[in-house]
Amino acid sequence: MTTKGLNRLVGKWQKRMRLQDWEIAAEFVPPGSLGDSVALAAVEPDYRTVQMKIQEDPPADVESHVVHELVHVRLWGWTAPNDREEGDINMLTVALVDAYRR
Repeated sequence: MTTKGLNRLVGKWQKRMRLQDWEIAAEFVPPGSLGDSVALAAVEPDYRTVQMKIQEDPPADVESHVVHELVHVRLWGWTAPNDREEGDINMLTVALVDAYRR
């Protein structure tokens, strides 16, 4: 997938998740540059901007990583980062992606 394709995918899910009032850009980064993570989103809620980074050569399901990061954005300010929140976001990600693939 190209960066252009990645941003098209982000736009599709941005609309589905009603995040059109956010400016969201995504890019691929070299493997290992995100530490233990495959994807990260730097969120600036005061400016409603997001810079999403996904490792090059990611697992086959880039879409799930995009949705996962956008769920973080959607819930920004409602939850405090912790292991339980990450588990809940993983559950929501699977539910959303599965629902749209049917």
